[in-house]
Amino acid sequence: MKLNDYYHDRGIKKYMGFFLSEHTSTIQRENEEYLKFNEGKEEMDLSDIKSTLNVAILKNYPVSIQLNLRMMGGHGFIDDIKGFIEGYEHDAVLVDDTKIYIDMIRHVELEQVKKWY
Repeated sequence: MKLNDYYHDRGIKKYMGFFLSEHTSTIQRENEEYLKFNEGKEEMDLSDIKSTLNVAILKNYPVSIQLNLRMMGGHGFIDDIKGFIEGYEHDAVLVDDTKIYIDMIRHVELEQVKKWY
């Protein structure tokens, strides 16, 4: 009788414990992302949006922009885009390498400037 005759290999089943914790944490993270709900902020006029963006450009303040786009499944609006305005055109602004058309903006507000010292 050989030594390998006494050992019965369970194959991939023995590794299921390693995959289980990663799999459950991934499922939990996806569920939290799916159940997240972003309420709509007050819709601003185009002139208010432009004046707020001008202040952010002149004083180099970070902004938080909510687009007028809803998430699929009726889960509110998409996440706010936050960052500094890096450039602008006549109909769009560039916020941290993301081009945002001004007519798609629902609400824009100036963020608090955090002092590093």
